[in-house]
Formats: sequence, C-alpha cells, structure tokens
Amino acid sequence: MKTLAQIISFIFHPCFIPCYATLIIFYGLNNSVYNLLTPQETKWRVAVLVLLFTGIFPALSVVGLAMYKKVSNLYVTEQSERTLPYIAGALFYLFFFYFLNDVQIWDSLKLFILSGGITLTIAIIINFKIKISAHTLSIGGLLGFILSISYLIRLDVTFVYVGLIFLFGIIAWARLYLKAHQPKEVYLGFFVGLAIQLLLFFTFQKSTFA
Repeated sequence: MKTLAQIISFIFHPCFIPCYATLIIFYGLNNSVYNLLTPQETKWRVAVLVLLFTGIFPALSVVGLAMYKKVSNLYVTEQSERTLPYIAGALFYLFFFYFLNDVQIWDSLKLFILSGGITLTIAIIINFKIKISAHTLSIGGLLGFILSISYLIRLDVTFVYVGLIFLFGIIAWARLYLKAHQPKEVYLGFFVGLAIQLLLFFTFQKSTFA
C-alpha cells in the first residue's frame, strides 16, 4: 500500500496539476469554446509552456536547493524548508502570467496561472503556522478552475466535478497514509485552493471569458 500511495503522490504532484488542467479544458470539455475554437498547435504549445513554467522549472529549483543543502530532500518533507520552494514556484507562476499577457490565449487560462502564483504566496504565509498540503491545495485549485469556467460558459461537466472530488479523496488518503500530513492540513489545502480560484474568477468574471 505504501508503494501505491507513493505512486499516487507522484502522479498527482502539484507540479503536474496545471498541465493536467490545461489538457482538461482543451480536450476534456467537449463542445466547449476551449475545445472547438483553440487551434491544435496552440493547445500543445500552451500545454508545453505550462509544463515548463509550473512544473519543470519549479522542480529544478528544488533540485538546486537540495544541491546547496537548503532542503534536506527532494520531497521537501520538513515544514521549515518549504518557504524557498514556495517562493520559487510563486515567482515562476507570476513570471509566466506576465509572459502570457502577450500571448493570444483565453484570459481564463491566464487568470488560472495568476491564481496559482497567488495561492503559493498565501501558502507561504500559512506554512509559518501549519504545514498545508500542496497536493490538496493544487487539486482544490483545479476543481475551482473547472467550476469557474464551466459556470462562465454554461457547460454541464458534473462528471468532472465528481471525478475531481473523488481524486481529492484518493490523494488525501495517500498523503495521510504516508504520514506526510495531518488531516487538518490536507483539508485546509483543498479548501484554500478551491476558495482562491473561485474568488479570483468571480471577482474578474467579466474579463475571464475573452
């Protein structure tokens, strides 16, 4: 069971979630404007950029921190060591958002990237008090993203909501089984991620569908 929990934790690592989100809106929301009106070449270019800036670059920053002994391991299991990786991740998100301002792509996707940077910034503050789960933070953010854009374009994707909530349960089990977090840290991560995405999208609702 430990191996299964480790596999789940790796597959749904926070570094991969934004890329999964991009693939979902481009290919998983059938008959949506994102699926039908986005050129195929643009879909893959954006997906690759998302993977680079929100996945690979933050992961490499953790490798660099480990090499310089700023973190004790690549999993960054110690609460006190999470500040620098969170700062690096937030900076990559915010820089990517700035870069996307000159790219012809849906504003809702740009806002998703911005909210990722804001979420990590808030996670830095919370982490001083409690070891919030980055895994459930990201899956909560993904659910908030899908809820928001489905509302904006009036698309019923209940099956996606149910799937993501079920996925949260699986990820929460894995993190708890590995003793990486306490239950309150897992639930807090999910609800913070969800709340920030919903708050930003509905605050800027008029500009996200463009």
